[in-house]
Amino acid sequence: MAQQVSLGIPEFITKDYLIKNFDRMNGRSGGTLSESSYYTHFVPKLASWKVDKIASLDQFPIYECNCGLVMERFAREACVEDPLMEKVNQIFDKKKPLVIYSLGSGGCYQELSTCVKLAKQGYTVKQIVLADTKYTTNQPDLTVKTFSVFVKLLFPDSQVQIYQNEAEYLESIKNLEQPKPDIILCIDVEEGGECLISRKKEYSKMLGSDECVFAYHNHSSSGITTTFIDKIQGSSEGSNT
Repeated sequence: MAQQVSLGIPEFITKDYLIKNFDRMNGRSGGTLSESSYYTHFVPKLASWKVDKIASLDQFPIYECNCGLVMERFAREACVEDPLMEKVNQIFDKKKPLVIYSLGSGGCYQELSTCVKLAKQGYTVKQIVLADTKYTTNQPDLTVKTFSVFVKLLFPDSQVQIYQNEAEYLESIKNLEQPKPDIILCIDVEEGGECLISRKKEYSKMLGSDECVFAYHNHSSSGITTTFIDKIQGSSEGSNT
């Protein structure tokens, strides 16, 4: 369901601030997240922002998945985020309000990254759907609340919605309760590359006669990283949905 957010934010955090400072937030120099400028530059400035009860900066609610520690952040930006923006620019007009779906969104770090880059290039996002087993449908956690605050700064008319699993979300599209996504993120969900083929097939069926940009970047337990960023077309099998 859509989240109504009432958290206060410091005056210095604006849309322009997020866009201008994002490279430093994103830790382009690599290393662990705690060593990156996300914690050394951005988060310390939020120390005066009392978002519920944050005992320390290490508990700031926007964070990346633990597997990010083995997936070289700078390489991920070069291999995923830049090609993702290229594909979005090829397919979508900037006048089109976009819908983003992210599977395994967790701490919403990658989702914030994507939203900032879209805003920087002049796109508008009307809806962001987050699916993760860590969320509770009726009581969004602090991560979702904080992420929603940032998203509202970037895209004032946007909505953030949550699902506990992908099946519920895909069923809502089938029942015409939700619009189809324009961008699908499946990043850092810790699964093997063999899942990529089945996901492409499933999403293609869901899209029907539409198309979207699909970004897949995951590190398996065996240590193999699989990356796919491209347009996927809907299949005739799903064209009646």
